[in-house]
Amino acid sequence: MRNPLSDKIVSIQPSGIRKFFDIVSEMKDAISLGVGEPDFDTPWHIRDEGIYSLEKGRTFYTSNSGLKELREEICNYLDRRYQVSYDWHHETIVTVGGPQTNHGRLTAAVAAKFGLKCIIVAVGDTDGELSGNLLLDGIFGARVVLKHDDGRDQDVQLEETVKKVMAAELKKGEQVYFIPMGGSDTTGMLGYMDCARELDAQAKEQQIDGATVYVAVGSMGTYLGLYCGLKAIQSNLKLVGIAVMPFDMEKLKAYFQQAKEEYGFDFDGDFHVETGYIGKGYNEPEPRVREAIYTMARHEGILLDPCYTGKMFAGVLSMIKEKKIKLGRQVILLHTGGMPGLYTKAHRIKFENELKDQIEIVK
Repeated sequence: MRNPLSDKIVSIQPSGIRKFFDIVSEMKDAISLGVGEPDFDTPWHIRDEGIYSLEKGRTFYTSNSGLKELREEICNYLDRRYQVSYDWHHETIVTVGGPQTNHGRLTAAVAAKFGLKCIIVAVGDTDGELSGNLLLDGIFGARVVLKHDDGRDQDVQLEETVKKVMAAELKKGEQVYFIPMGGSDTTGMLGYMDCARELDAQAKEQQIDGATVYVAVGSMGTYLGLYCGLKAIQSNLKLVGIAVMPFDMEKLKAYFQQAKEEYGFDFDGDFHVETGYIGKGYNEPEPRVREAIYTMARHEGILLDPCYTGKMFAGVLSMIKEKKIKLGRQVILLHTGGMPGLYTKAHRIKFENELKDQIEIVK
C-alpha cells in the first residue's frame, strides 16, 4: 500500500523535548517546568471569567495591542505590586534615517499596527512635495522631523536633533523608545540572523548551497546579521556586501565586537564589502543604477529600488564585466525591499524622461 505521507514528512524525527516531557509526566515527584503549563488546576475565578466571556459571545480577535481594559488593569497591577508607573496611552518610538528611509517607513507601519506614536528624524531638505516614503510615513500617521542640513557631519546633526525631540516628548509625559538608524544594533541584527538560517535551508533545497550571497550595505545591520547567522550555522554560503553609501570598516568591526561579546560568538570577523560601486553618493540618481533596474524588471519581472537593491545589482553587473564574478558562478541576490524609492521626485523624474516615449496616445 502506498504511504500517503511524503518522504519529507516521514523523515522528520519526533521532538526530543516532547520525549522528555513524556518521561517527566510518569515520574512521581517531578515538577515539570517545560511547557508553561502549571501543575495545578486553573483557579475558579479565572475559569468563571472565561465561561462568562463565552456566554457573552466574546470569542473574536482583539486589536493587535490587546483589550483596552486588560492593558489598563495590567498598568494598575504593576503600580500596586511593584510601584512601576506605566501609561500605555503615551508610548512613542523615535528613529532616524534619511528623508526617504525605508527603515523609518516600516517602523511607522509597525507603530501604527500596535497603537504607538512614531517620530522619524532625518537630515535633509524637501521642496514641499511628499513623495515615496515621506508620503507613506504621513499615511501611517508618523511625524517626520526634517533637520535642515547645515553642512556639518550628518551623524552629529542627527544626534543633536534626536536629543531635542526626545527631551520634548519626555517633557510631555511620553514613554520614549529609541531605535538606531536602520535598526542596526545587536538586537536589530537578530532578524537577519534568522534570515541567514532560512536562506541556508532554501539554498540546500535548491542545491545552490555553495553560492555567493550579495547584499546592499548601508547601516550594516543587514550585512552583519547575515554574516553572523551564516557563520553560526557553519553555512557553505559566502557573503559579499556592496556598499551603497560611504563605508567604514572599523565601524563594522566595532559593531561585530559588540555582538560577539553580547552573544558569545566563537568565530572572527572576515568581512568582504565592495566599496567601489557607491557612485555619486547615497540615493543619488545614476544611469547605471536605472539600467540595472530595467534589466531586472525586463528579464525577471522583479522591481528593485534605486537606493539599495538597484545599486547593489548594478555593482554585481559591474563585477561580472570586470570578471570579479566568473560566468557560471552561483549567485544569490538578497532583495531587501524599498520600492517606494522609485517614486521619490529625484528618481521618478529621471525614469519619466527615459520612459515617456513608451507611452502611446491614440484617438
